[in-house]
Amino acid sequence: MNTENTHSLFARIPLSPHTKVEDMETLPLSKVSQLNPQSSSFWTNRLIEAGLILSMALYYIIGNPNLPLSKELHSHIFSINPIYSLPFLLIFAVLCWFRLPFAVALLPLSLPYYLLQKNVYGHYNFSLVEITLATIVLVALLQIIVSIIRHEKWAYSLSWAELRSRIGPFLIPLVIFFLAAACSILIAYNRTFAFRAFREEVFDPFVYMLLALACLRSRQDVGRLLSALFASGLVIALLGLIQFVFFKHTLALEDGVRRVHAVYGSANSIGLLFD
Repeated sequence: MNTENTHSLFARIPLSPHTKVEDMETLPLSKVSQLNPQSSSFWTNRLIEAGLILSMALYYIIGNPNLPLSKELHSHIFSINPIYSLPFLLIFAVLCWFRLPFAVALLPLSLPYYLLQKNVYGHYNFSLVEITLATIVLVALLQIIVSIIRHEKWAYSLSWAELRSRIGPFLIPLVIFFLAAACSILIAYNRTFAFRAFREEVFDPFVYMLLALACLRSRQDVGRLLSALFASGLVIALLGLIQFVFFKHTLALEDGVRRVHAVYGSANSIGLLFD
């Protein structure tokens, strides 16, 4: 194929965030960097990662009086109207739009704070991981809708055969477990609590698994996911150290010994997290 035909081939391939991963193999290197996060500059990726983490952290902290040190620090930032934190949630959503695999891989950073919920609207309180996952899912759905309108395939879409090959022999057990958990809500004594437990412990992890299978396709994505898992434990360890050094009066008394508990009600929860 001569040079002129090659350039005409490149011109026929749409340059959009919804271009399939397979199509990027035929694009020029300069255009691939616009579509593939792994081929863009190192520092650009690091800034986007920092922006994702910082924007969601600020949204979670601002207007959230349920945090452990909110009463100790006496800062106005914890007691202001939560509506002032919405711009940071919007920033997180925008960054998700351009780097969805980054947001999916970094979600484990929000896992340790499931007990510390934030008031989102009215009497509805959600944990950091629930808010993060809901935002990522909403962005992914918007991308899918835009792709359908443009008559394109979503950049991270998987065929049924691809999904089965990625899940392997666990597909049938997963489906059986999911259906059994869903049916158990019908016979639960308290369906409200049962439905919440189903959403938190079954449905949300199932949705995240599908997102991870669809979006995390490179070694860098998997490395980012593992780094987020290790970093979540490191952050809890640092919070425990800060509590022990600067806030000893908040240590929990257990069996006559004062122990750090960080963001949990018991020091044993920290051990369970590390396990």
